[in-house]
Amino acid sequence: MNKRTISLILCLIIFIVFDIEAQDLSPLTDRINRTRDQVKLIVQAVIGLAALGGGLYAYFKVQSDDGGSGKKAIGNFVLALIFGSALITIIEVFI
Repeated sequence: MNKRTISLILCLIIFIVFDIEAQDLSPLTDRINRTRDQVKLIVQAVIGLAALGGGLYAYFKVQSDDGGSGKKAIGNFVLALIFGSALITIIEVFI
């Protein structure tokens, strides 16, 4: 096991053994909530910019009349949007 996992296990043991009350942890939980909101905002901004760029790329591929490459660009764009929405959902649920 790496050092991070071992330190996490030790912290959990310390919390369980000393039974730290929730009032003492309120600054920590506030900081975690602020960090979570910032991470969600950054991920949403990156996915939005990628969607805009991908949409323009797919549009120009379709307009250039390359045959199958336009369809492939649209498929990749749609799959990227599905992946982005799944990523945002995972962040909302687990973080």
